[in-house]
Amino acid sequence: MATTYTLGSYDFAEDNETVRPHPDRNRIFVLENTLDFSLRPVTGDTDGICQALNIPANTAVLGVWLYVHTVDAGVTDLDVGLADGTEFMEQVSGAVAGYVFDTSQPSNIGGANPGMIFTAADTIDISIQDVQVADTLELTIYALCVDLTI
Repeated sequence: MATTYTLGSYDFAEDNETVRPHPDRNRIFVLENTLDFSLRPVTGDTDGICQALNIPANTAVLGVWLYVHTVDAGVTDLDVGLADGTEFMEQVSGAVAGYVFDTSQPSNIGGANPGMIFTAADTIDISIQDVQVADTLELTIYALCVDLTI
């Protein structure tokens, strides 16, 4: 029987290393992390947070998107953002395979005011809303970043 973890108790970004580009070269880079909930099922009894990407200090995140590899019919409401409630994506379905973009959020790709600057290191988190259980969902989260270090 698989152990089910409450969302706030597991850091999927724990082993996700942040690799910046060479300082004398291109400062644009993409961070990515694949989350396989079949290996670490989680339940969203209440709104909870699952850390997905480590964002280094002095980084501009221009946009965030997902690729759903394996769908989970029971996960129809994912939010992607920060622990303070700032969202890159909201009400995303994990029940549909393929790339997922949410251009309705102003801090995401194609929004009216794209981008967010991280002056301190932080994480981009995925929140599984309501009483949904993610036990078959597999997705990759991507963030298009610019190194602002001088």
